[in-house]
Amino acid sequence: MKISLLKQYLRLSLFLLYFTTVHETIAQDSIVCHALLKKGVDDMMNVRYASALENLSKSKALAQSAKLSNPLFLATNNLGLTYFKMMDYGQALTYYLEAYELAIAQKNPVNEMTVLNNIAIVYIKEKKLEQAESYFLKSFAIAKEQKLDTRIGYYATNLAQLNLEMNNLAKATTYIATAVPKLQSEPRILMSALLVQNAILLEKGFSKEVLKNGLPLLEKAQKSNFAEEQTELLLLIAKAYFKDRQFDKAMHYVERGLSSTQHHEVKIQLFELHSQIAFQLQLLEKSLASKDSIIQLTQLLSDTKNSELLENTTLRFELSESKYALAISKAQSENQRKVYLLSIILLFLLLFILLVVFYKRNQLTKQKRIIEANTLQIKHLELEKEKNQRKLLEHEVELKNKMISDKVLFQSTRNELIESLIQTITRATNFTSDVTLLQSVKELKSHLKEDVKWEDFTAHFEHVNTDFIHALKLKHPDLNANDIRFLSFIYLNISLKEIASLLHISPESCRKRKERLIKKLGIGITTPLYTYLTQVAKTK
Repeated sequence: MKISLLKQYLRLSLFLLYFTTVHETIAQDSIVCHALLKKGVDDMMNVRYASALENLSKSKALAQSAKLSNPLFLATNNLGLTYFKMMDYGQALTYYLEAYELAIAQKNPVNEMTVLNNIAIVYIKEKKLEQAESYFLKSFAIAKEQKLDTRIGYYATNLAQLNLEMNNLAKATTYIATAVPKLQSEPRILMSALLVQNAILLEKGFSKEVLKNGLPLLEKAQKSNFAEEQTELLLLIAKAYFKDRQFDKAMHYVERGLSSTQHHEVKIQLFELHSQIAFQLQLLEKSLASKDSIIQLTQLLSDTKNSELLENTTLRFELSESKYALAISKAQSENQRKVYLLSIILLFLLLFILLVVFYKRNQLTKQKRIIEANTLQIKHLELEKEKNQRKLLEHEVELKNKMISDKVLFQSTRNELIESLIQTITRATNFTSDVTLLQSVKELKSHLKEDVKWEDFTAHFEHVNTDFIHALKLKHPDLNANDIRFLSFIYLNISLKEIASLLHISPESCRKRKERLIKKLGIGITTPLYTYLTQVAKTK
């Protein structure tokens, strides 16, 4: 019963914004740098990523050349945000870490907590919630040290939402209680904080209180034209009614939510709830239609992400080409910069001396932070490698199980053919008087019994599925060898008819054996035996 976590953080992060008051010498380079920075941010917000990367890179290069410290931080941080929006999280983290070093060097706590917040959002996207919490806590601590009430409210809301996602309801409640009083001057962020607060209440089971709070909030969101918050409130209210078993009202609000949003991730949540409500109302066709919509939207999201990653690669290529044009532009402005260079060279020398002193004093701290970041990246790569190896192993087991299953099914089909042939021969009119036919039937029956090599099958199956057999025996130690063999056939998804043929028993006897095993395993009537066995395999 949680609202869209990442979407919530992104919206909150936009309120941290990209610009602070700049107290730089007003010169031509500074004016051009800020103009490029503003244009880059506008392009990013309007999803013109190629132009955004070009303008922000120009602004960053100019800020480095002209020693404009705050524009340099802003350009670097917004390059990270642009790559984040393009879903290139590795590149985004690289720029964020560079921006973090700039903020430390500049002794600018506002910039420092802004980029810490952005780094936390990258870790959320990577599903590393504990790392994200550590960076949010750093931002929150800086905001409290600086006594910035609005920022305290932002980060406390982030921490409340994150702890709700991690199911730490007590901590989430404490943070949201801190956040709400601090955000009274920010109506939209206050609305988001109240959404988190009511989501926590719903998770605790206070559905009636959520409805009491949520309906007035929905009216306020409609009056204020807060479209995204309105959709999230509709989803929250629908969940509350569903939890209160008022299914008709839950259906009304979830359908309003579906008609009011085009955001695919939110629609997936709405369709999931819609399917559950329809099932409770015995509207099975609607429930299935919602499941189909979830599948379609999930595929659409996957296709969209793939196309965006391809576009990201193209944009990088275009950006590399634009660097040549930027170099020409720099050469043209070189003569103009010489005039300003002569007038401020003494100031730069003094600044350089101060920076060297500061650098030596803080070098150890900076190195520690860089090592920590590199260690996190290495751990991430190791985790990805482990995931890939696990997937390869699972795929190999699936292929081997498919080969076993095909072999067993071939044996079943062969047995059926032999049995059919025996029945055909025995129905012949001269069967009992024909010694040759009697001998043939006897040989066929003997072959039918001898052809099933259970020991080979068992050894092969246990070799491929060692973890599954171990988990099954550990959970049900009273199973005998015949039980395990029968369950192995079920795990390979072989039908009862085929199993009956393999074991030379009737389908009815096979069905009764399955029922006895279900009772022996203690499985409820709502859980299929095949589903239960696959769950046992996953607990290995």
